[in-house]
Amino acid sequence: MNRGRSRSVRRGRRVPAALMEVGDATHPVDGLNLRESNPLDRLALGLAWGSGSPS
Repeated sequence: MNRGRSRSVRRGRRVPAALMEVGDATHPVDGLNLRESNPLDRLALGLAWGSGSPS
């Protein structure tokens, strides 16, 4: 994680929020997975189950 980047997406929110980094678009393997629907669907389901909101 680049510690110099701003995390302002979470500041000033009135509801709980979480910022999830799920891959690096420039990484050879991560980049391919982020372009295909099956890995993205699995990632979305995993995040939903992990947050306690399976739907």
